[in-house]
Amino acid sequence: MRPEVRVRLLFFLGFFIIVVIIIVAVAILTSGGNTLSNRAGAALTAEKRYVTDEFEPAFSFVAVGEGWVSMGEFNGFLAIGRESSELAFINVEEVINPNKPRDFDDREPAPEDMVGWLQRHPHLETEEPESVSIGGIKGVYFDAVVVDPSRVWLFGLSRGEWYAAEGDKSRFIVLEDVKGETVTIVVEARAVDFEEVLPKAQKVLKTVEWEGA
Repeated sequence: MRPEVRVRLLFFLGFFIIVVIIIVAVAILTSGGNTLSNRAGAALTAEKRYVTDEFEPAFSFVAVGEGWVSMGEFNGFLAIGRESSELAFINVEEVINPNKPRDFDDREPAPEDMVGWLQRHPHLETEEPESVSIGGIKGVYFDAVVVDPSRVWLFGLSRGEWYAAEGDKSRFIVLEDVKGETVTIVVEARAVDFEEVLPKAQKVLKTVEWEGA
């Protein structure tokens, strides 16, 4: 092989390697920028797809519309919010004893029938469940309000607790088999704002894609 040909081939090989490195680096940076685990309080870019970093089972969603803010992501929990509303995904491992709604330290293992547990909760007034599908996974949804006391602790999280408050309205969506896991989705807002908030949350839920589902 002539020397000038060898030099030309080495040049193109080196150029190709550099291009591959740049593409990989951009992909890594882009992927990292689309996760929420270290972005609590940060505004989300409208119409951008975000992927879970710590939440299992893994999924992605699009922040449809302006105004969404990351509320944080950690093991078993991911939430985004806008104004006085919140959209949360919870892989519930523990629940708060319903007979002691003010004692968030009195925890029990999550029931197999999460729908039944919420429907029978003595401090929630719930509507009848209806069918729903999120990301191709079937489940049920129902709305609920607190009847007593002013704050009801519901779920024990790996970092804190989830509660429902008097004056708020919640939509619970329970998917019982997302790759073998039960995922509880909660849309929560002040009752007076709920009907305005709900369609915005639903637009986000329509974009959910479960990894491997």
